[in-house]
Amino acid sequence: MTKQKTLYNRLLPGQEVFGSFETADILKVNRGIINNDMKQGHLPAGTKIKWGKTTRTVFSRKELYWISLFYQLHAIGLTKRHADEIVRSIRSQPHDYILLGSSADHGAGAAALYFKNYLSVQVLDELNKTRSTIIINYKKVRQDVDERIRRHGEKLLQP
Repeated sequence: MTKQKTLYNRLLPGQEVFGSFETADILKVNRGIINNDMKQGHLPAGTKIKWGKTTRTVFSRKELYWISLFYQLHAIGLTKRHADEIVRSIRSQPHDYILLGSSADHGAGAAALYFKNYLSVQVLDELNKTRSTIIINYKKVRQDVDERIRRHGEKLLQP
C-alpha cells in the first residue's frame, strides 16, 4: 500500500491524512452529512490543524475505514446510533471478519468471531428484534477504501 499524497501531508509530516472534502469525495458521502454526523458524535472527530486563520479537520486512513463502515452499516438499516456503537466496539479489534448476532447459537466456526461482549444491550436488542446477523468483512471495507484512495489520487494527477 503506497502512501497517498494529500494537500495536508505537508502540515503533518510523516502522517497520511485526508481533509473533509477529500474524505467526502473518496467515500462518496455528502460533506455536510459527514460534518453533521461528526458534530453529533457518530464519527471520529479527526485531527484539527491550523490552516491560515481557520482550522481544518483531517482524517487518517484508519478513520476513513471507520467512517466507511459506519455509513455501510447505516445503509443496511441500522440507526446511526447503533452503527456508531458497532464501529466503536470493533474498531480496536484486529479481525478481518466480524460476526454480529443476537445469540451465541451459531455454528462452531462463527462462534469464534462472535463479539457479544463488545456490543451494548441496545444493539443486541435491535439485532434480536430483527432476528438478524450481520457479517462484516472488515478486510473488504479496508480494501475498498484503499482502492478509492488510489483512484482519488490518480484523478488528482490527471491534467
